[in-house]
Amino acid sequence: MNYKVGDKLIDLNDNSEGLIIEITSDGRYRVIEIASQEPYLLTEDEMKRVFKPITDYLTTEDFTKEVEELGYNVDTNDWFLNIYDDLGREIAYLYNDTQYSMSTDSRDYDKLDIDTRKKIYKLLDKAARTPLDKRVAEKREHKLKISHQYFKDVKDGIKTFEIRKNDRVFKVGDILYLGEYDKETEQYTGERLTRKIVYMTDYEQKEGYVVLGIERVEVN
Repeated sequence: MNYKVGDKLIDLNDNSEGLIIEITSDGRYRVIEIASQEPYLLTEDEMKRVFKPITDYLTTEDFTKEVEELGYNVDTNDWFLNIYDDLGREIAYLYNDTQYSMSTDSRDYDKLDIDTRKKIYKLLDKAARTPLDKRVAEKREHKLKISHQYFKDVKDGIKTFEIRKNDRVFKVGDILYLGEYDKETEQYTGERLTRKIVYMTDYEQKEGYVVLGIERVEVN
């Protein structure tokens, strides 16, 4: 496993968080436990037994949605991702061009109630440790069959959902290419629709199946 300075880790024994602060010349890892600041010096084999990397990354799109759900606004440019309140006051920010770099050094942040501060800090921390190349959500595409009897309803906007076996691990934002399929001839007709997944639920579905809410989308 390729560990790097700045990687955050979870202790497999007590779920405490650690941070790699140095890789020594002989290939060992200097790790501090974030809460206690207690240092460790571990070989790679010891690292694998004690820690696992934190990989629950947060894309900029998801970060924005979660901040807005808290009642705040997000503005982004080439350098910063800023959190503002409704009065336009900057609450906190992180750097768009640097991993592990964020700031809550703001009087307006300090004025927030402790629960809100914790939620904003958690989102900032998660977004800040997300590698730069993973901050933009990957566009995932799926080519699927759709029976002739349902194709027209989807095309006309009457049917705005698909019930599918979730063997592809569908996600909101994925693009679906729905190819019209004639079961009698067992061939595709050549007609195709493009739709985007905008909602998902497995409520009252057979095990392993999901309902996909879909909408029309233009794909270049």
